[in-house]
Amino acid sequence: MLLLQNARIASENSPVLLESDVLIVEGKIQDIGKSLAVPEGARVIDARGRVLMPGMFDAHVHFRAPALKTRKPSLRAARRLLMAALPVW
Repeated sequence: MLLLQNARIASENSPVLLESDVLIVEGKIQDIGKSLAVPEGARVIDARGRVLMPGMFDAHVHFRAPALKTRKPSLRAARRLLMAALPVW
């Protein structure tokens, strides 16, 4: 169970980033709202100043260093980029 507090939430329904809490239970969004109660045993992350974009990702990536002369992707570089992008929760 994870509670993200004070996240600025991007939504396709609004151009405004609304600040709210998001409760995630078993990998699914359970509740969204202001000042949600912290469930017992939940991990809490203060996401103040961060933007939460459910279901969105950056589809334009290059798995190579720009300075490389070859365009052949490097598995090592791709793995490092992926690990850097994954959340540490």
